[in-house]
Amino acid sequence: MEEKKVSNRLVEPPADARTVRERTLAHLESLMRAATTTVGTGILLASGAHAQQPDRPMVVDPPPPPPPECCEHPDQFLLRGCIRADAVWAKADGQWILRLTLRTQDRGTASFEGLAKADIKLSGMTIKELQTQPKQVALVLAPAGDGKLPNLEFPVTCNSKKVPLKLSLDLKEGAAERRSVPVKVVK
Repeated sequence: MEEKKVSNRLVEPPADARTVRERTLAHLESLMRAATTTVGTGILLASGAHAQQPDRPMVVDPPPPPPPECCEHPDQFLLRGCIRADAVWAKADGQWILRLTLRTQDRGTASFEGLAKADIKLSGMTIKELQTQPKQVALVLAPAGDGKLPNLEFPVTCNSKKVPLKLSLDLKEGAAERRSVPVKVVK
């Protein structure tokens, strides 16, 4: 008995097939064998390639940039994002007050540690309340009523040195509950 090899190539129908129907069936069988072999090999290769990947690819966000070194340029504290200043109007005991909060955003060199009321120079406002933490200072200020742009100056500790920080509060828009007040650095 002769053993026939099955290949994935298309073969012509046997020449001894007598009818058109028999030749067509033989040809379709050949096509089916080739398709099964090709598709089976493709599935095997695809699953083998997938199995060889150690892990699925992952999307990784880059780490955020490090905070700026603020003490190199203390005159640019607010501009460089080293200190975040938030000032809003509020009403307390029937009077308008201004809540000013300053937070350091640097790598740890700038600090408000040891800041006292006596260290703060003010014009156009008075200090009603002061709360300090190493990285934050919160002030409650009352307008003095002279219509000037209030300024304040106080030291910030930078690399163990005291650096003066001069700020100006823009009160042009007037007082309104929870209205933000622009804070700018004065040179």
